[in-house]
Amino acid sequence: MHFRLSHTAVTRSIRPRLRRSALGTLMVLAASHHLLAGPKHRVLQVPPGQITVDGESTPREWPTGNVQPMPCAIPVSADASAYETNAWAAFDETSLYLLINVNVPADKPLVMNGNWGGRDGLEIALCDSRIEKPPIISALCYPDGTFTGQSVGGPRATPVELMGKAMSYAATVGNGSWTAELAIPLAHVGIAPSDLQVLSFNLNIRRMCDATWMVWARTRGPVWMADTAGRLLFGDVEVEEDASHLVVHQLNSTWQFRADPDERGIQADWVTDELGNEWVPDRIDLRRGWGMDGFRNYKGWAWLRQQVNLPADVRQEERVWLLLPAVDEQCEIYLGGKKVAKHTTSSTGLPPGQLWNDPILIDVTSSCTTRDAPLDLAIRVLAYSASGGLRKPVFLIGSGSETPAVRSVYAELVDMGFLRELARDVRVAEIPELPPHPAPHTLGSRIQRTMTLLATSTRSMRRRVKILFYGQSITAGMHWVQMTNVLRQRFPYAIIDTENRAIGGFTAPSLCRTAEADLYTTDADLVLFHDYGGENTGELERMIATLRSVSTAEVMVYTHTVAWVDNPEGLEGRTRGDSISAAFNRYLVQKYNCELVEAREEWSQFLDLHDIGINEYMGDKVRSNVHPNSEGHTLLAELCLRHFQYNAHLPGGWANRVRWVEARAAVEEAHSAIQLTGLWASDSYGITAKEGACSLSLPFHGTRIDLVPHPDRAAGTFTMAIDGRPPAEFPELFACTKTNGVTQGHPWPVFKRVTLPTERPPLPQTWVATVTACDIAAKTFQYELHGSVTGSDGSGSNQSDFLSKSGQISINQRDCFLIRPLTYRKMDCPPRLQVTWDVYPRFVQPVSLKPALDRSIDRRLTLFSGLRNGPHTLTLTWNGDAPAGIKALVVHRPPMD
Repeated sequence: MHFRLSHTAVTRSIRPRLRRSALGTLMVLAASHHLLAGPKHRVLQVPPGQITVDGESTPREWPTGNVQPMPCAIPVSADASAYETNAWAAFDETSLYLLINVNVPADKPLVMNGNWGGRDGLEIALCDSRIEKPPIISALCYPDGTFTGQSVGGPRATPVELMGKAMSYAATVGNGSWTAELAIPLAHVGIAPSDLQVLSFNLNIRRMCDATWMVWARTRGPVWMADTAGRLLFGDVEVEEDASHLVVHQLNSTWQFRADPDERGIQADWVTDELGNEWVPDRIDLRRGWGMDGFRNYKGWAWLRQQVNLPADVRQEERVWLLLPAVDEQCEIYLGGKKVAKHTTSSTGLPPGQLWNDPILIDVTSSCTTRDAPLDLAIRVLAYSASGGLRKPVFLIGSGSETPAVRSVYAELVDMGFLRELARDVRVAEIPELPPHPAPHTLGSRIQRTMTLLATSTRSMRRRVKILFYGQSITAGMHWVQMTNVLRQRFPYAIIDTENRAIGGFTAPSLCRTAEADLYTTDADLVLFHDYGGENTGELERMIATLRSVSTAEVMVYTHTVAWVDNPEGLEGRTRGDSISAAFNRYLVQKYNCELVEAREEWSQFLDLHDIGINEYMGDKVRSNVHPNSEGHTLLAELCLRHFQYNAHLPGGWANRVRWVEARAAVEEAHSAIQLTGLWASDSYGITAKEGACSLSLPFHGTRIDLVPHPDRAAGTFTMAIDGRPPAEFPELFACTKTNGVTQGHPWPVFKRVTLPTERPPLPQTWVATVTACDIAAKTFQYELHGSVTGSDGSGSNQSDFLSKSGQISINQRDCFLIRPLTYRKMDCPPRLQVTWDVYPRFVQPVSLKPALDRSIDRRLTLFSGLRNGPHTLTLTWNGDAPAGIKALVVHRPPMD
């Protein structure tokens, strides 16, 4: 393989043109929209020696009265943080000074120990936009007065080393806040202080009490990306804004949410009623749709409400507009109790899979007659997948008398730093074209069930497809949301549910432990998988073999990407090892009939074709890294996406693996697999239990059965039995959720696996293991177990295997994983840390039928999943409550017994 190193910087240089105004003020004109985008802050001009870096500020040192601070907000949502944070900058002709004040409520104390990300702290990053390929200089600062300098882009070494020696930093904690004060001698970090007009700058605050990240409000990317940062303005420099007269106000991204599965909201006047306990707060989440744990998998009608106050600057404009950049899927918008717009397939002519990417602009001027009164905004949303709801922030916009085009308004908000370009929803970075695939006719050959479901979805038959991404950090960081968006555009009538459960840092020996809760129980149609390790010790093959024996999911495996190591010997060794692993992946996919994405070979061909260095698509493009950057992940996504090809001429053969058993055949055919007793009615769409003792039995071989309800008679209930026994008597029909981590949102579970008994079924309930003692130095911890039904159930430690008193819970010593995340993040164990998980049934009882929201929806009710693969008999006995119709039963038989 041919290796090249390219020293292209992480960010593009922004090189403004300069001119003098008639009054002599120096103006900065942007050579691109990037300089106009994002926030700006006027730097205080102070005489040398005025500011003493001691972590305290006085009005004499920092005369900030007439200067607006840099407010910090939560990324993506841009909400103001619960912890008010402001920053100011000053300049004395040689040094840049920064003053940052972070609110610290008494009940939310600082975490003082640990690594960056695992303790409270702040990060600053700046670069000189006047030069070509500038290094981005960054520092990590902590409340205890310590800091480290780092460079995250551009040439390495000298500026960072000097920064660590030259920068002054101090911090104070007290009176409900912590204050950081810095002085950076610019010349020492490679920034010429003379004739300085603009610096690219960003700020990042970490609060550990609720795992909050905050950045300078309206910056659009990571703190180290200069072209999405804000601007520090020096002296009398001004930025010439564009001619737009739009006044933009972003609504708070926390909405009141209420599911409406029975469509009662309009009749019950949910548009304006009091927001009681039935309404729960929901934050816009670009990855999870509805965003709430309790509604993560909700599908149907739902309501989102918010009370909006018109800001004074919007109030003063002639017209007021409401912009909803992305609502998934169909919606109706109400303002002040009145419907002001609807956005549906019928009103737009768009297929459902493309509605979310069609921005909505509504003239709400007439609804704002009393402009100082709050407005009740309600959005009624219908979504058939877990990505439903609001996927981008909502805006109030004031304008002049003219009617703006919605795409023009969206583009202006992109320029102003509020939104990303629409193209970024499907492709994060621009990269050259892929080289042609050597065998394009083979693409998708082993995922043709998935592709058939996608490609044959139509307006009258919308099929559902569930895709799971699983692996470690590279899969966790994949552009899986963008990949989903691409698939929804290509197959706009398919209902595509995607989820990413990858766990960074978990090689196959660890991932095979969490797979019991995270992988095998998902009932996915397709699993996109990649992991490191386990080739020689067996765990990698074990995961794929187990998946193929408990599930009918098709599997797509991609080989290792081309990692970067910044020394020739290390690069050669890494390349050799990853190539050996890739060969083992090829062995596995052939053995277990999986789709293979030759990411490694095709990645190398791509780099060679376009003369791109390996480092260019990895990390910061300089230091050794196995993780792709934005360009690398865009490449990986496109390599995988081109395998999503439907080809009716390729072998199918999944009819026995996912077997459709038509219910009506039991009435009309002598040799039907389904046997009926009692009086069943038959029509064109299925059979219906209407009177008397009606039951149905089906001998089958498999692990799972789905029921397809009759489209017009789905109201009654059945009692289910398997092999003549209630499903609750089968231990394998119960499962555990994955346990939580040491902090909110941390992906590493405290227990990699919790094991349920195999000889008797457990009780469904929530379990809590409370850590009562932890000695990080000795690598030991103890815990007490409590079940919401069982109660206190014993105590254990990571020094031995644990079996609860009731026998319902066992935890293997090797699955105790608390010490590793604590040492990795250099943090103490939170006091009385609670580790929770749920034990839940993988069956329904009774079987309650409900009609689909739309006749075009392929609605299926999973009766059970996880049964031991083999011959069984299903029995459904009608409860006589309401006519209960069945169209078909779908039997899932994994390819391996």
